[in-house]
Amino acid sequence: MLLNTRVVLLPHSKVLVHNTYAIMIRKKEALNQLLDEQLKAEIIIESSSRYTISYFYIPKKNKSL
Repeated sequence: MLLNTRVVLLPHSKVLVHNTYAIMIRKKEALNQLLDEQLKAEIIIESSSRYTISYFYIPKKNKSL
């Protein structure tokens, strides 16, 4: 089930700004693969929001992400 929601900010609202961090190519590829899989499975949907969420990797014992 897809929800069509939108958050409308008040005119005086401030957009939060935070630092961006570089990501290694291997981790970026792993992230893109995970996002593609979750989009196809409809676990997540694309958004036009200006806000994002941080993520982190915990390598497995076999060194994979």
